[in-house]
Amino acid sequence: MNTRMRWGLILAVILAADSVFAGKAQDKAEDALASLDRSVKPAYEVSLGLVSEAGVDGGGDASMVEVGADWQFAYFVNVLGGDIDLNLDTDWIFLNNSGPVDLPEHLSTVALNAGGTWRYVNSMVLEARLKPGLYWDMKEFGAGPFYVPFSVVGMKGFNPNVAGQLGAEVRPGFEREIVPVLGVACRLQNRLYLKAGIPESRLTYYATSWIVPYLGLDWQSMTYGLGDQDGISDREFTIEDWRFYGGLRVRVSEEMQLAGEVGKAFARDFEFDPAPAGGDGDVNGDDAVFFRVALLGPF
Repeated sequence: MNTRMRWGLILAVILAADSVFAGKAQDKAEDALASLDRSVKPAYEVSLGLVSEAGVDGGGDASMVEVGADWQFAYFVNVLGGDIDLNLDTDWIFLNNSGPVDLPEHLSTVALNAGGTWRYVNSMVLEARLKPGLYWDMKEFGAGPFYVPFSVVGMKGFNPNVAGQLGAEVRPGFEREIVPVLGVACRLQNRLYLKAGIPESRLTYYATSWIVPYLGLDWQSMTYGLGDQDGISDREFTIEDWRFYGGLRVRVSEEMQLAGEVGKAFARDFEFDPAPAGGDGDVNGDDAVFFRVALLGPF
């Protein structure tokens, strides 16, 4: 075999392998409309995050450890013309602050995340979700406020490569009672997807069927009920920030994936309502580095 034939054979093998990887990656990638559908999620996810120590108003520093565990324990098909998914969402935040600002030490969410999804033949999807649960400072189990956020979002696929969504999440009792849910999803090329919107954006590259790097930009605002202090009852505490990060998801088996993220949390705000006696109700935090690792179950 001469040199030209050898190089031709090598090139053919490379192209064939690349087409196989592309096909497998595309099997795992959803079309633009499905990438907006929040009912398409792993059966479980367990995560651990750390927001590094950074300065806060009034002096001192604060850091946060974040633990999450979500479980989709039931999924019903063809119920009232749609699909119903039931999830248990739990999150714990542990704050450590060294300054004069008395931030809560523990915060938690334990909520039922129930959703109904109706998919229509004209590439329309309607999704309604209800998230009743406890959002509180963990001082007395069951004594925290019972909030019932809910959302309605409509999605439209214009073609396999472009889809959009429009809706809102309504959260009675939260600092921000209405959060818009809007955005567009695009398949930029065979393996590259962009989801741009509020409250989250994601650029995902399906490199192979087992390795997926991505970039994200998320906005989050969560309100928690606090126990009585200094004679003040019905107190609330809100954490709000933006997070920009890079991540990598690796499929280690058909039943399990691992993910890791690193990025920066910025425009951070801690707000008490009402303000503590003799203190400021609105406390800003400096930018901080954050890390997160997660274990995800089958999709």
